[in-house]
Amino acid sequence: MLKLVRQAEPEFEDLFSGFQCWAKVTWTSIVYFVRVLLWLLLLVIPGLIKIVAYSQLWFVLQDEPERSASEALKRSEELMYGHKWKYVALVLWCTLLVLASIFTLFIGLFWFMPWIAAAQAQFYQEVKADWEQRNPVVTE
Repeated sequence: MLKLVRQAEPEFEDLFSGFQCWAKVTWTSIVYFVRVLLWLLLLVIPGLIKIVAYSQLWFVLQDEPERSASEALKRSEELMYGHKWKYVALVLWCTLLVLASIFTLFIGLFWFMPWIAAAQAQFYQEVKADWEQRNPVVTE
């Protein structure tokens, strides 16, 4: 979906590109699950805040595959600084769309799910651009 949002031409091989790094994705999923679980054990609200803070994890790994799981989680937190409520509003809107698909016997999901994926990719593009503006790269 990032390629579509970035106006690049997706290729058929992109469907299977995630299988090339399955070990890293599996390890990242485990690290993500453990961290969120620990935050949820602390209290529910901090756990929910961390879930939102880590929401850009998979986009970060797609853009920067050389990052470790911990580095990608940290970057996701950095990206989401100041954007958590906007993401919560997006998730609530998407939830309403999915609930509205009940009236179409879930046929509406054929249109809503790609739109939701594209909206999340566009959200990532926006928070990444904001992060890059706040943290300019200094070159010598």
